[in-house]
Amino acid sequence: MPHAQVIELLGEWEGYRVGWIHRSVPGDDGKPPEVRIELIRRDTGPMVCSGCGASCERYHDYADRTIRDLPILDARTMLQVQRFRVEC
Repeated sequence: MPHAQVIELLGEWEGYRVGWIHRSVPGDDGKPPEVRIELIRRDTGPMVCSGCGASCERYHDYADRTIRDLPILDARTMLQVQRFRVEC
């Protein structure tokens, strides 16, 4: 499946693109299969401060955050997202 379609299926991730997709197989330990999708911010202009709503061109730092999403078929789905702290 093309990465653009993956973003469309995930919904509400405008400004991001898919870096990689990995699916693990179920293990002997009873763990269910898991799909991990990396979402990377596109350089599409200024970021928005979540506190005041101002547009910001620069950021302090960023961290990768793992978010559990709805399952895809039989697999747990985890999104790895770059979250930026802006210089507001």
